Amino acid sequence: MEKNEIDDETICPFCLTQQNNLTNDDKMKVCPNCSGNFSFIKCFHCKKKIYLKNSKYPDGISINCPYVDCGKWFSKSSCGECERTLYFPDKYQEGSKVKCPFKGCEVEYCKINCPKCSLKQTFKISPRESYKEGLIITCKNPICKTKFQKINCFHCTRRLVWINPNIMIEGQKLLCPYLDCGKNFNKVYCPHCQKSNIFSKGGMEIGSKIQCIYKECGKYFNKIFCPACFKINVFSGGSFIEGIKTTCVYTECSKKFNLVNCSHCKRVNIWIDGDYVIGQNIICAYPDCKKKSAKVNCPSCNKVNVFPNGDYSFGKSYKCIYQNCHTEFANFMCPNCFTCLNLKGKYKEGNKVICGVQSCQVSFFNFRCPHCMQTILDKGATYKFGQTVICPYNNCRKKFNYVYCVHCRRGVYFKDNNYVEGQLMKCPYDDCKKNFALVFCNHCKKVLNFGQNINKPLIDSEIKCNHSNCEKKFTLTEGIHTTLWTNGIIFNPKQGALFNYHNPTFDEYEYRTLKSIEYIESIYKNLVNHQITEEELELAEVPSIKRSETLDPISGREYLYFINFLLECFLCMEKPKEAVFVPCGHRCACYPCATNIFTKFKNCPLCHTESIFILKKVFD
Repeated sequence: MEKNEIDDETICPFCLTQQNNLTNDDKMKVCPNCSGNFSFIKCFHCKKKIYLKNSKYPDGISINCPYVDCGKWFSKSSCGECERTLYFPDKYQEGSKVKCPFKGCEVEYCKINCPKCSLKQTFKISPRESYKEGLIITCKNPICKTKFQKINCFHCTRRLVWINPNIMIEGQKLLCPYLDCGKNFNKVYCPHCQKSNIFSKGGMEIGSKIQCIYKECGKYFNKIFCPACFKINVFSGGSFIEGIKTTCVYTECSKKFNLVNCSHCKRVNIWIDGDYVIGQNIICAYPDCKKKSAKVNCPSCNKVNVFPNGDYSFGKSYKCIYQNCHTEFANFMCPNCFTCLNLKGKYKEGNKVICGVQSCQVSFFNFRCPHCMQTILDKGATYKFGQTVICPYNNCRKKFNYVYCVHCRRGVYFKDNNYVEGQLMKCPYDDCKKNFALVFCNHCKKVLNFGQNINKPLIDSEIKCNHSNCEKKFTLTEGIHTTLWTNGIIFNPKQGALFNYHNPTFDEYEYRTLKSIEYIESIYKNLVNHQITEEELELAEVPSIKRSETLDPISGREYLYFINFLLECFLCMEKPKEAVFVPCGHRCACYPCATNIFTKFKNCPLCHTESIFILKKVFD
C-alpha cells in the first residue's frame, strides 16, 4: 500500500470505531465521529498498527511493539542529510551515530531534539562538527535558543535532559528520573579514544584515576571540573592527585581550586580559593551527610589513604594501606607558613621538625589534644615533654600531658594530667609494652631518655646527664610537669563548599509518547486481536468520577474520552490531574506522581520552573 493511499482498516483509539476515509501515513488524523486526534505507526516486524493519542510519532523514538505475538523493538527516523526515511529493527538512541544507507548520500550524522521546541539539531560526523552525549547545545530555532544537554540512561536507554542554567558535569553521579527506572550511573569519555566509560552503579568519584575499559585503548586519565568556569580539566596520563591545589587550564579562567570527595557520600567538596590542606579533617558540606573524614596522599606511591572517621593527626607516623607499598610516612603542618610537609619513612616523635620551605625554615612540633583530637602547633618547638598543656581550642580548654616512648618513639598521652616527671612508665602500644622514663637535665635543660634496664622511678635519685657537652649530676625533686605550657597554636583549616549537582529531568516528548503507547496497549490490544467486542466495552462500567453534584457510573467509551481530554495524568496516564504546581500553575499530574516529582526535582515537569509547593485540587 502506498504512503498516501486510503486505509479502510484504521480504528479510532477514542471512540473505537472503524474509519474508512483516513490516509495510511504517520500524520495526525481527526476522527470524523468523535473529533479525537491521533496517529499510528506500523510495527517494523509484524506490520500491525500501533496507535498514539493526541500525538504524532516523534522522529527516532524507540517503540516496543505492544502485540503479544511480536513484542519487538523498532524505531523510525529521517536522514539528517537527504531526509529519506530510515527504519531501525532495534532500539535507537537519540544522538547515536548513524550512516545513511542510500546511495548518493551515505552521510554519517547524529540527530538531537530540542526539549523545548522539539526542533531537530543535526550533527554531521566530521573532524569539524561532531556530537557526543552531554555536550551543551544551543537550539537553532531563533525564537527558542534554549541551551540544553542530553544523555542516555545506561539502564533504561531513555533520554535524560538538562536545561540551562541547570548543567551537567561530565562524570557526576546521575539518577534516572523515570519512575520505573530510578537507577544511578556515571558516564565519562576517555580523552584518548573518545569512547564512553560507564560506571553502572554510580560509584565513580570525580577526579579518580580511570583506565579506559576498551582493550584497544586501556590508557589512564583523570577528569575534573573547575568550580569557577565549570569546564572540564583533563589529565591524560592519570596524574591528578585528589586534594592537590589545581589551576584551571583555561587561560580565560586560571582560577585555583581543590576538589575532595567525601569518603561517605562520595560527593565532591570544593575549595574555590585553593586553601585546602591535605590531611585536614573534613566535615562534608552536604546537609544530608555532615560526616567527618580525612584524606592524605602517601608520598611514596601517591595514592590516597582514607581516614573515614577523621582521626588523622599531623606529626604521627602511618603505614600506607596499599599492599604494594606499605611504606611509613608522616605529614606536618608548619605553624609559621602553614605549608603541609611530607616525610617518607617513620617519624620519631620527640624530634624537632624544620620547615623545608627556604623562606621559612622554622623548627616546630605537631601533636594533638587527646580530648578534642584537634591538632596543636608548636612554633619554635618550645614544648618540654611532660609539661601540662592547656588545649588552645575554645571548645575544649582541657589539660593533659604529652610524652613519647623512648623505644618505639610514639606519643603517649595523659588525659587526666597526672604525669610526674621521672615516673616509671610502660608503653601502652601492644607491639612495645616496654618500661621507660623521661627527665630534663637541671643544667643543660635537655631531655634524658631512660629505657635500658629501668625498673623503678627516678624521683629523688641522683642522675648524671648523658649529653657530652654537659655530663653534670643533679637530683630530681620537683619536675617539669608542674609548669604550664600555653603557647599552642590552633589549626583551623577552611572547610569546603558543596557543589550544586543538577539531576536530570525526563524528556517530556519521548516520555509522553512511550506512556501513550503503553496506555494504548492495555486498551486496544485485545480489541485489535478481536478478543472483545465494541459492545462489550460499551457495557463495561468503570469507577465513578465526580463530574457534578451527582455520582453516576459512566460507560467505558465515555470514560476513555473523559479521562483523555480532561483528567488524565500525563505521567501515569491513569489517575486524574489533581495537583497544581505553584507558582507556575500547571496542572498536569495526579497527586502521587506530582509529589514524587516535587520531592526529587523541585520543579514543574512541563515548564521546568522551580516549584515552591504543590496544591491538591479536586476536579469539579
